[in-house]
Amino acid sequence: MIVGVQGTKTFSSYHIYMRSMAVAMSMMEDGDNELFVYTAGPANINNYVAEFSNVTEDSLKARGIRIRFFKVPPQWILDNHSSLDYFIYLSRPKERLSSLANKLDEAGIEIGHFQY
Repeated sequence: MIVGVQGTKTFSSYHIYMRSMAVAMSMMEDGDNELFVYTAGPANINNYVAEFSNVTEDSLKARGIRIRFFKVPPQWILDNHSSLDYFIYLSRPKERLSSLANKLDEAGIEIGHFQY
């Protein structure tokens, strides 16, 4: 499964990020043995992705799932959107979706918009 992640600079709830990853992982099909997470920032979101990947690596490995994360620019996600299975956007209430999230939505990629 390939998941894209982006958020706002003001987003600061690691628990909501964990919830978003739980939703993404619940969509994994039987036999999926890889979870690739591409994060398009900003730095706070990149840090959440790195921490989650490092903390869950052993428990996922025990289930036969390999997790890897990659920091990429937003344009990379847009250029490779056809390979995404799910996109997570993290923000505070009343903040708009980014232009990347809007373009992915128009392209038919399933977006999970998580707010707190």
